[in-house]
Amino acid sequence: MTFTGANVTITDDNGTTELGTSVAKGSFTLINTDTGSSGTGVSQASGATLNVTGRLTVQADSGTDRDINLNNTGNKFGSVSAFGAVVTLREADATDLFDTTASGNFTLTYGGAVTDSGTL
Repeated sequence: MTFTGANVTITDDNGTTELGTSVAKGSFTLINTDTGSSGTGVSQASGATLNVTGRLTVQADSGTDRDINLNNTGNKFGSVSAFGAVVTLREADATDLFDTTASGNFTLTYGGAVTDSGTL
């Protein structure tokens, strides 16, 4: 799945969401709503980048059941909130963490300062 837009909201109910190179010149909200036993959560295609100038909000399933893996080099988020099982994020620049929940491990790799404006 790829997109380019201002404020983008996507609800995907198939259990697995793979993002290609995409740009949101504002906020991007992705909610993966599948509650069945299939699906792996949210990930990126090999070599894809995600550029969000505003807040990235991503929720995998009910928020703690599926993984979020946005770990490609070149990702840029103005700020981020993530709700998943194992949450892995890579940010090329500075970012601001808002409310984030991981029922398993949480990993953030970053290239600049990290501000914590929410609950982790």
